[in-house]
Amino acid sequence: MPSAHWPTPTSVPLVTAAFESGTIGRENIGGQQDSAGLKVEAVPVRYKNEVVAVLTHQTALGRPQGQPAGERLPRLRR
Repeated sequence: MPSAHWPTPTSVPLVTAAFESGTIGRENIGGQQDSAGLKVEAVPVRYKNEVVAVLTHQTALGRPQGQPAGERLPRLRR
């Protein structure tokens, strides 16, 4: 039985589409007012020319415009 904490194939359309089509899917998911969004990629995995799984990769997008940056690290010069 699926857990409420784990996504199901129908709750993640990008992953389902990548699995069914066999092509890489990309999507930007916007964050809330006080948080950054996510860039999500869904990459089909093939075995003997058949899609058997989909790997996902999530990358945080920059903070929303106008939000304070907080602590910054010094830039390295080349």
